[in-house]
Amino acid sequence: MHAQFQKVISSFAARVGLTVVWEHNDKCMWEPKTKTIYRTDPSDALHEIAHYLVAATKHRTLPNFGLGHDYEFLVGSLREEVTGITALKTEARASCVGIMLEEIFGMDYHKTMHFHSWTLEEYNEAKNKEARDRSLKKWFKIAMWEAENARQQRSS
Repeated sequence: MHAQFQKVISSFAARVGLTVVWEHNDKCMWEPKTKTIYRTDPSDALHEIAHYLVAATKHRTLPNFGLGHDYEFLVGSLREEVTGITALKTEARASCVGIMLEEIFGMDYHKTMHFHSWTLEEYNEAKNKEARDRSLKKWFKIAMWEAENARQQRSS
């Protein structure tokens, strides 16, 4: 099942201008110099793509978008550039957009929604706001095109 999603996610990432390497990297999840995302799980890869889509331009040039490694931004890290409420808002936006992408690609997004502690009501409210964001609309359309293209290829 992962392979099916890896292919369409890699294709979508390429359209965004990113590369997904489907392996674990201890040093980072996002390497800005090569615009590479390192993840083994399709849901995690979409979350990192979402980080790229919602990140401020200056944060796209920082390893892990300036948030530190994994949850370090919650406890503090010498490597973090984005802190406090900005970090929490950035993480919430990336979480919501990543889940929206999972939904578009036909993945079981409920597991991720639960992992990120969204209630259905909170998610739907945030989803409605993100869907109206002009900077994201183009990417959602491209994701829908990629998802439909993948479905057609599987059915033929």
